[in-house]
Amino acid sequence: MKKIEKKIKNEINNIATPDFSRVAIECGISTNNGVKIKKTALASGYGSEEYSSGFTAKKSVILSVVLILIVALISIVSLKLMNKEEDPFINGGHFIIDINPSIEISYDEDGMVTSVSPLNEDAEVLLYGVELTGKPYEQVVTTIIDNCLELGYISTERADNAVMTTAVTVNGEKNEKMTEIIKGAFTKEFSSRKILGVVITGVENPELNKEAEKYGVDGQKLALIKDYISKGGQLSEDEYSNVSIRELYFGIYDLEKTEKSNTLEKIKEDAKVKTDELEAQLKLFAESLKDIVSLDDNYSEYLNSIEIIQSKIETSDENIEEQLNEILSISEDLKKIDAGMYISISALEEALLPYIDGFNEKNNELKELDKPLEDKRNDRVEQFKETIKSEIEHDVENWQNKLEEEFSKNWFEYKDEWGGANTQKDKPKDQSQFNEGINSSQEDQEFDDGKKG
Repeated sequence: MKKIEKKIKNEINNIATPDFSRVAIECGISTNNGVKIKKTALASGYGSEEYSSGFTAKKSVILSVVLILIVALISIVSLKLMNKEEDPFINGGHFIIDINPSIEISYDEDGMVTSVSPLNEDAEVLLYGVELTGKPYEQVVTTIIDNCLELGYISTERADNAVMTTAVTVNGEKNEKMTEIIKGAFTKEFSSRKILGVVITGVENPELNKEAEKYGVDGQKLALIKDYISKGGQLSEDEYSNVSIRELYFGIYDLEKTEKSNTLEKIKEDAKVKTDELEAQLKLFAESLKDIVSLDDNYSEYLNSIEIIQSKIETSDENIEEQLNEILSISEDLKKIDAGMYISISALEEALLPYIDGFNEKNNELKELDKPLEDKRNDRVEQFKETIKSEIEHDVENWQNKLEEEFSKNWFEYKDEWGGANTQKDKPKDQSQFNEGINSSQEDQEFDDGKKG
């Protein structure tokens, strides 16, 4: 750009006094039958009473070239400004995908993904071991759908799959064009895979929107604000309009992580209490069992084994579960020897049972909560590996139009319900509704086709 401007300036400075007669003739101005017209003196100091003839043919060509360059330069700048307004990728941005796994994808001005951020624990599981950066956004959408199907977050067995997506610029403003582009990418994936799914781009709940108007926000943002505050976030009403959707998603995610960390610590403490209680009762159980066995010299072998276990309980750091299993194995053998011994040992086991149950409950809860992401992902893959591939033919656009309003009204309630159901690999609660929805969609399409005919 600077080189062109310099060239233009140099060419203008090199131009001699203009040939007004030539310009007049080219512009169709009369010279009064050959009588020369007086010209007005120029501010540049080239004023004269007669026409100047200092303009050579070569210099007039140069002037034409300069004018063409100026016009071209203006056109290029205008075109760039126009493209800047229309280009949804300009300067890059972010889009949020909310299924139940909530994910933020950041992209550059070429539509290439620069970073991927999980916004809840389900997203951590979904993204574990999956590389998405450096790929085109369309490819990333395809990969996300692949993984959602594999892990059961989207199912071909259900008629109520849904995704909400929102795109924003690097400044946090909603990017309407990019939002529609991402919506189209998901709709295309649903169509090619015969998934009964709906893509929405915001919450259109009349009651929520009416309340949101008081704060100068939309329904989607207000719902996120309420969720953020309910989880312990601090936000005044004056800040509602300034906080971005991105900040709310990340804020909710941080609060959920804090809540999980606190819950984990609490369960660890509870599990330690239950472990100590079981250990104390196991000592009493071993001592009582030893008393029963010592009544008969024929059971001296069992007596030695019980004493070894007692020693482990007192001095070893071994897992209490191992010691429990060892001593219960001995008690089972002893119950088979004598009916009287069976009754006595069974009574001891019954007294021990509540402590075993309390220990198992808290430790299983702890193991599940503290399970590595790899294990959680593998569990879901195993759980949903027999998902049926859909062979249902349906009109994706008609399905989208039919259900988009419904999902937009009740998105957050739907997401909570779907999130709970898909972990149990539930099929639609009413299969007839599933079929009815498909038939209705097909009938609507036939009706539309009839109107076109």
